[in-house]
Amino acid sequence: MDEATAPSLAELEGRLVLELGPSVPASVVHRCVEEAASRFAAAPIQTYVPLLVERRVRRSLHDRRDEVRRPVPPDPAPQERTGLPAGHVRGGPR
Repeated sequence: MDEATAPSLAELEGRLVLELGPSVPASVVHRCVEEAASRFAAAPIQTYVPLLVERRVRRSLHDRRDEVRRPVPPDPAPQERTGLPAGHVRGGPR
C-alpha cells in the first residue's frame, strides 16, 4: 500500500465500521479493506486506489450484511409439504 493512500484507507475503514454498525465486525471490515487494497498495491497511479477500494469493500460488505438480514423462509405450509389441504389427515378430512 502506498504511504499516501494509507490515511485515506484508514478513514474509509472507520467510516465503514460506523456505517455498518454491529452487523459487520470491525475485524471483518479491516480484513476486507486490506484485501481490496492489496489488489491495487502495484497500480502505477495510486490516486484513485482509495475510491476503488471503497467501491469494492462497500459492495462486498453490503452484500454480506444483506445476507445476514435476509429472513429465513418459513417452513412450507402442510399443503405444500404433503400436497394435502391443511387439517387433512390421510384417509379423510378431520
